Amino acid sequence: MEEKKGEQIFIEATNGYLCEIQEKDIEKLRLWKNATRQSFFFQDIITEEMQKRWYEGYKARRIKNEDFLFLVKEKKNDHAIGCMGFRLENGKIDLYNIIRGEASQGDFTMKSAMITMLGFIRANTDKMITCKVLLDNPAVEWYKKTGFTILEATNDYYTMTITADTIK
Repeated sequence: MEEKKGEQIFIEATNGYLCEIQEKDIEKLRLWKNATRQSFFFQDIITEEMQKRWYEGYKARRIKNEDFLFLVKEKKNDHAIGCMGFRLENGKIDLYNIIRGEASQGDFTMKSAMITMLGFIRANTDKMITCKVLLDNPAVEWYKKTGFTILEATNDYYTMTITADTIK
């Protein structure tokens, strides 16, 4: 990414924005992840202590510009509706922790946020964008409606990808 190492990123859209998570956000993220854990690879209950250790690791990866996680917020009421992130993994951009935590109260949806984040990624790198989605994750159809295509299927998950041509 082009920004200075460790500098906080704020990505603005018409009706909402993505802002990098801060320590004050990690409890909300933990609760969202636990509520939707069956849709993710790690399905154990995450304790407060586990979340704190994860955040310390995240900060170390973030300072090296290898990991970026955002709260998705609506502009009109500053309401957090979810989170999403991306990280550098094996020379590709891997999207992860895409969680709708609460219903949108306005026009900024998780799809709008995804398109906003993808635009930011594309403006900063030409690396392939992928995400791994469990086969039984109900969000598989949402990814397809957003423009993702299945690159590969294993016994457990799909590797999906998206290009500028397929974003919907």
